[in-house]
Amino acid sequence: MRTVPGLRRRGFLALMARAAGAFGLAAGGIVRSRSAAAAPEVPPNPRIPLDRVREPWSAAEFTFYKLVEDRRGPVVSDFPGYLIRLPKETPGHAETRDGLYAVSRVCPHEGCRFHLFRPGEEIPFGLPDGVPRSIPNPLLVCPCHRSAFDPAHAGRVMGGPAPRPPYRFEFRIEDGVAVILALERGGDRFG
Repeated sequence: MRTVPGLRRRGFLALMARAAGAFGLAAGGIVRSRSAAAAPEVPPNPRIPLDRVREPWSAAEFTFYKLVEDRRGPVVSDFPGYLIRLPKETPGHAETRDGLYAVSRVCPHEGCRFHLFRPGEEIPFGLPDGVPRSIPNPLLVCPCHRSAFDPAHAGRVMGGPAPRPPYRFEFRIEDGVAVILALERGGDRFG
């Protein structure tokens, strides 16, 4: 770090603190304490009509919003998801509600957003080594580091660097609509 002649570190830090305070005043009081700012408003919970996911392996995309803390204070973050209708004979069926699997599209490896690919669809970025190309059901595949997840087995990691299955959403069914209620604990962090 270069220093101004005759100005020691302590003097430099004091000068910078005064400049920052002056800037805050000059900016019209934009700098406020965290407690003075109102928490941002979170959009309503997603509601997915069940007729959108009537057939086995049909999927509906949605976005869930959640208030999270970051270095600036509370902010609203978006978490994309899929609501997937599983066939009755799916082995992971017991892990679902009413044959529906609500899963976050945020990869638990590094936070990329993955996609649902149906059998026979070309996966432009390929599958990780060891994942069979002839799997009979759709796969969730991350484009960044090629983690692959099997929704037929509660999101089991089939390959790639993901440390765990994707996080799931809690939901309830009311009047023919799936209402997304909450993201599984830890689902707002990754890596």
